[in-house]
Amino acid sequence: MYDHLETEASKLGLLVNERKTKYMVMTAAGSMRKPHNLRIGNKEFEGVSEFKYLGNIIENNNRNDMYKRKNTNREQSILYKPSNAQK
Repeated sequence: MYDHLETEASKLGLLVNERKTKYMVMTAAGSMRKPHNLRIGNKEFEGVSEFKYLGNIIENNNRNDMYKRKNTNREQSILYKPSNAQK
């Protein structure tokens, strides 16, 4: 399956970046959710337990933690808030 991904990506002039590519297992079985690295051929991909997608934190237990999302939105509003010094 990974070979197919690389083949199709190369047709479009794309490469799979080993450092930027992460993966996550989503399952109800708690024992399966522990992140571990995945080796395919000579490449190794980092396993994660959560990631940010469109401003939302997605977790491997199929939850979308509202607290984390609200906190992220608050942090973004602070970063992009015009300062009083520019008035």
